[in-house]
Amino acid sequence: MKQRILLYLIVPCLFVSTVAFGQLKGGFQLSYLGFTSLQMKKAYKGAIGGSFGYYEWSGNYIGHEYLFGFIASIGKPAIIDKSWTIDQNRLVLMSFAFSYSFLWRFTGANPLKEFTPYFGAGGGIIIGSEKIYALASRTIDDEDEEINEYSDALRGVFVCHVQCGSIFRIWKETYIKPEVRFMFSGKSAYGDWKDEDRERLNAGLYKIMSRPDFQFTGYNISMTILF
Repeated sequence: MKQRILLYLIVPCLFVSTVAFGQLKGGFQLSYLGFTSLQMKKAYKGAIGGSFGYYEWSGNYIGHEYLFGFIASIGKPAIIDKSWTIDQNRLVLMSFAFSYSFLWRFTGANPLKEFTPYFGAGGGIIIGSEKIYALASRTIDDEDEEINEYSDALRGVFVCHVQCGSIFRIWKETYIKPEVRFMFSGKSAYGDWKDEDRERLNAGLYKIMSRPDFQFTGYNISMTILF
């Protein structure tokens, strides 16, 4: 609850301060996220993302970046009971992300130059819906048992990052911005329930397979068009 209250206060303040003290510049970003946490890497391999960005330079070297976007991926959950024959199993991740970055340009003075390298650091939140589906069967003592279940969960984590990249002018006030970002994420565990919780919520599905830990630690390679 305290984290949510801080989030509701900090995010609007950051955005309002940029509008009040700097000139916004828009952009659209496409990215690939490679997971390094073991559970997410095994479940999803990686994810794609897209963001709308707002950029403001408040001095010769200092800048601010705000990104609002999505992260999506399709994967397979971990199997924890090998006695079942798995006909279908699937994870579908659709998350929304907000991040703020403090940027430092190596080349000062406005406007942006033909080539402007920079580095930065910041943080944000990722909140998403993760769907899990299972179609499985087994035979015990000549009795057939089948599970055909679906479950959805809303999950969220806080993320911090460091980044580096360069801004290139391609035409008048249009720029491209390739970037590499390293992300460090908290976890949102979804399998640490008591027995009564498992019985209450799709007990059969979660006896067969488990969700990953929703940890977004990894690297992010992106390309942004600024206009």
